[in-house]
Amino acid sequence: MNIAFILIGMVGIVSLLGTIWIAKDVDENYRKSTKRRFINLSAIYAVLLVGAVIAVSIYIGNIL
Repeated sequence: MNIAFILIGMVGIVSLLGTIWIAKDVDENYRKSTKRRFINLSAIYAVLLVGAVIAVSIYIGNIL
Protein backbone atom coordinates (compact mmCIF):
# COMPACT_ATOMS: atom_id res chain seq x y z
CA MET A 1 0.00 0.00 0.00
CA ASN A 2 2.89 2.34 0.68
CA ILE A 3 3.98 1.79 -2.90
CA ALA A 4 0.63 3.14 -4.11
CA PHE A 5 1.06 6.32 -2.07
CA ILE A 6 4.63 6.73 -3.29
CA LEU A 7 3.49 6.34 -6.91
CA ILE A 8 0.69 8.88 -6.41
CA GLY A 9 3.15 11.31 -4.87
CA MET A 10 5.60 10.83 -7.74
CA VAL A 11 2.88 11.42 -10.35
CA GLY A 12 1.80 14.56 -8.49
CA ILE A 13 5.35 15.91 -8.38
CA VAL A 14 5.89 15.15 -12.07
CA SER A 15 2.61 16.91 -12.86
CA LEU A 16 3.63 19.96 -10.87
CA LEU A 17 7.05 20.09 -12.53
CA GLY A 18 5.45 19.66 -15.97
CA THR A 19 3.05 22.50 -15.27
CA ILE A 20 5.86 24.80 -14.17
CA TRP A 21 8.02 23.79 -17.14
CA ILE A 22 5.22 24.50 -19.61
CA ALA A 23 4.27 27.77 -17.92
CA LYS A 24 7.79 29.19 -18.19
CA ASP A 25 7.89 28.86 -21.96
CA VAL A 26 6.86 31.94 -23.90
CA ASP A 27 5.44 30.94 -27.24
CA GLU A 28 4.74 33.29 -30.10
CA ASN A 29 1.97 31.03 -31.38
CA TYR A 30 0.31 30.96 -27.97
CA ARG A 31 -3.25 30.32 -29.12
CA LYS A 32 -2.19 27.51 -31.41
CA SER A 33 -0.14 25.68 -28.80
CA THR A 34 -2.48 26.34 -25.87
CA LYS A 35 -4.92 23.65 -26.97
CA ARG A 36 -2.20 20.99 -27.13
CA ARG A 37 -0.77 22.02 -23.78
CA PHE A 38 -4.20 22.04 -22.18
CA ILE A 39 -4.83 18.51 -23.45
CA ASN A 40 -1.45 17.34 -22.15
CA LEU A 41 -2.02 18.84 -18.71
CA SER A 42 -5.54 17.43 -18.59
CA ALA A 43 -4.18 13.97 -19.36
CA ILE A 44 -1.59 14.26 -16.58
CA TYR A 45 -4.19 15.28 -14.04
CA ALA A 46 -6.61 12.57 -15.23
CA VAL A 47 -3.92 9.93 -14.64
CA LEU A 48 -3.25 11.42 -11.22
CA LEU A 49 -6.96 11.32 -10.37
CA VAL A 50 -7.33 7.69 -11.45
CA GLY A 51 -4.25 6.75 -9.41
CA ALA A 52 -5.59 8.57 -6.38
CA VAL A 53 -8.95 6.80 -6.64
CA ILE A 54 -7.21 3.44 -6.91
CA ALA A 55 -4.98 4.21 -3.93
CA VAL A 56 -7.91 5.31 -1.77
CA SER A 57 -9.89 2.22 -2.83
CA ILE A 58 -7.01 -0.05 -1.82
CA TYR A 59 -6.65 1.81 1.46
CA ILE A 60 -10.36 1.54 2.29
CA GLY A 61 -10.38 -2.10 1.22
CA ASN A 62 -7.56 -2.89 3.64
CA ILE A 63 -9.31 -1.11 6.52
CA LEU A 64 -12.53 -3.06 6.10
